[in-house]
Amino acid sequence: TPVSLPSLTPQASLPLGADPTGIGIASGSSVAWVSAGFGLTPVSLVGGLVGKAIALGVPAQCIAVTNTGQAWVCSGNGALVDVDLRSGKVTRTVELDGIPAAVAIADVVGS
Repeated sequence: TPVSLPSLTPQASLPLGADPTGIGIASGSSVAWVSAGFGLTPVSLVGGLVGKAIALGVPAQCIAVTNTGQAWVCSGNGALVDVDLRSGKVTRTVELDGIPAAVAIADVVGS
């Protein structure tokens, strides 16, 4: 549910799928990506238009988004899922020994 600031007034709910759990936005972007159900859904920050979800095939939880169109998504089955947001495809899955609760991406400058 979007909330209007600074009044903190709830707006109409958006159709995002089951149990939205994370929001990721690249720096300077006008699109937020919401992890919900088994996918990622783009939402325009201007007008609140909801785009077509990208199917992940696993429960989508937390998310981090890069400025280069990549997202890393925590899955409820013990993996991190790498998603190419431009093509709408999962590019790889990294299996973990536990269930991830958060993910962050840092831009590395230099070598």
